[in-house]
Amino acid sequence: MLRVINYTNESYYIDDEGVFMPLSEKYTARVPVVNGYLFDRMTEKMVPASPDSATTTSLTVSKLKQVFDIATFLQAHDFWGAQVQQIYVNTSGDIELIPRVGVHTIILGDAGHLEEKFDKLFLFYSTAINKGDWNRYSAINCRPRHRNNEDLYDRRS
Repeated sequence: MLRVINYTNESYYIDDEGVFMPLSEKYTARVPVVNGYLFDRMTEKMVPASPDSATTTSLTVSKLKQVFDIATFLQAHDFWGAQVQQIYVNTSGDIELIPRVGVHTIILGDAGHLEEKFDKLFLFYSTAINKGDWNRYSAINCRPRHRNNEDLYDRRS
């Protein structure tokens, strides 16, 4: 489902059940790449990622769980699964998507309200970018605190 490359340059896959899998020397899966500010694999395994665990305090494990939730969402939607090629966790902990088309980034923030965020993003794509100028914007911000279209995107200079 995902190929993770963490900040220590460790690489592994995560399957559709959330199980970590080693890379193969003979095969490379065509799945979205996740990189950015994630801890090493052993730390991720040692900290419980279960939503039932009230003691989970690791930002990275919760980010990895959020990334997994986003990948599950993308896989369930043909358009978004084809559109997104990379998921990046930036230094602020915001989750960003790198699309196949255009040179912009999509700033999700977190994995909350995915249906709403992607519905608004689709509306933006179909109205603001419907003329084919995918390179007009450097970033499309889908974080929930941005409630009006003025804050939704950053134009290229």
